Amino acid sequence: MTPGLFSRPAWIAIAACAVLLALLPVLNLSFPDGHALHISGYTVALIGKFMCYAMAALALDLVWGYAGILSLGHGVFFALGGYAHGMYLMRAIGSDGVYQSNLPDFMVFLDWKTYPWYWSLTDNFWYCVALAVLVPGALAFIFGYFAFRSRIKGVYFSIITQAMTFAFMLLFFRNQTGFIRWICIPFLYVTVPLAYLVFLRVMHRRRRTEPDQPWNQLLLLAITGLAMFLAVVPCLSVMRVSSASLPGMVLLAWMLHRWGKQGRVAAAALAALSLAIAFYLPIRNQTMHWHYLDLPAGRTAILDPNRYEVYRWMAENTHPGQMYFGMGPLALPLWLQTPAPISAPIPYAYDRPEHIAASIAAIETNRVPLLLLKPYRYLAGTWGYTDDHLRPFQAYLDQHYRYIKTFPAGFEVWERKDSPQHDRKP
Repeated sequence: MTPGLFSRPAWIAIAACAVLLALLPVLNLSFPDGHALHISGYTVALIGKFMCYAMAALALDLVWGYAGILSLGHGVFFALGGYAHGMYLMRAIGSDGVYQSNLPDFMVFLDWKTYPWYWSLTDNFWYCVALAVLVPGALAFIFGYFAFRSRIKGVYFSIITQAMTFAFMLLFFRNQTGFIRWICIPFLYVTVPLAYLVFLRVMHRRRRTEPDQPWNQLLLLAITGLAMFLAVVPCLSVMRVSSASLPGMVLLAWMLHRWGKQGRVAAAALAALSLAIAFYLPIRNQTMHWHYLDLPAGRTAILDPNRYEVYRWMAENTHPGQMYFGMGPLALPLWLQTPAPISAPIPYAYDRPEHIAASIAAIETNRVPLLLLKPYRYLAGTWGYTDDHLRPFQAYLDQHYRYIKTFPAGFEVWERKDSPQHDRKP
């Protein structure tokens, strides 16, 4: 007789824990504060977090502990499911947020006017539950199909799953994410390193049985491409990875042609998509703009509506040749002078204390009337940055400048206290 997964007492204990956990929100809603059986909302939320992380740990245990596959990409599936349910929770809040708007607070902060298309129907609980299951499942199926079809395993599989996680991290860190970025970022960050690893695997298995293939030339191409890719890994960006991806694309096309008719169809589809994007991007960049501004440097088309507001306000409240400190790209089109050695202080170690001191001296000497800064005062001294080198600049700013306004893009305008009062245009 085959033994069961758990013994009878174990099943009883599991059922008792499940009933107890299910009763927690009931006790929170059924009894008032101060009652002996009342469970606080903080406790319910905390235990809910414990359960969510326990499910993530259980999933990793099943894949690694039972199947022997070390996946470093489980955070992606966990995040996708959490985001799907988070959309429903944000819709359920309604207008009870900080901004008292029907849109979530972060959308109001980013100056979004309507919900994006992928937020459609997210006010339905069961639809979001389906998204939380189907979207991570579809991604896992697609990624697993191509990875296991290529016989990738061991440390190579771990590296690829970590690359996938990093690609999605960069993708979700962008507030504005278009359809092209949904294609390009995962493709570049996952497919390029995957092409090199798959080729090395194919070469190891087929070099002796297929001596007519140009293995030496292909190996040289793979080594060159890997060296280029590793050179940009410490400072990854879409532009840098794109410039280092040509050898990987050549190897990908060669491997697709080896897979028969289906591979050739996939190669043709990939080539057609690449050509379509190559034609679409320059046309879009030349035709898509928010508005024109007649600036001192000439007529300028500004793509981002939030940046447009910054340029418009600064153009109406400054004049060419005026001293200015802050957002660097603004100085050239407005013909503003920047006396300081840095464009603006940031809460990282890139700006040395001597740079901050020199900037304070230059601002004071030239009595700069307007500063346009990131809200650094809320970032300085945060976790991970123990050396708060911006404190002297904060003290100087509080003493000599007054806050005026904050733009939707997040920039703050500060005006010198002892400068003549101006009727600033809105």
